[in-house]
Amino acid sequence: SSSSSSSSSSDGNDDDDARMFFPFRESGDLIRASPQRILAETARPLPEGLCGGPAFDDAGDVAGVVEGIVPLTHGEEVLRGAASFIPSPVVNDFVQWAERAMLERVVPKEVFDQVAEVKEG
Repeated sequence: SSSSSSSSSSDGNDDDDARMFFPFRESGDLIRASPQRILAETARPLPEGLCGGPAFDDAGDVAGVVEGIVPLTHGEEVLRGAASFIPSPVVNDFVQWAERAMLERVVPKEVFDQVAEVKEG
């Protein structure tokens, strides 16, 4: 659940988002899994606003990132309303790639080479 109110910033912008968001927990059962995507059945479709949030496994470890919800109109009935997650290894690979690409553009080559060497072990 969330509450919202409007606040005015010092620059006069009244569009600041002042909503408060509370932790949300919904258990689910895996329906399908691939290296790129995990689908889980939940008691009800996840509410809006959870995309980008963590998905935890039974041990409490982050297993992925919420990607979205399969539309209730999907042709395959078992998938309707399922939660879709990007597995954490895929997210980690992307973050590593993005970090490397950004560093390569913003730091001198000799510094980049040193950072890359440290990160590679």
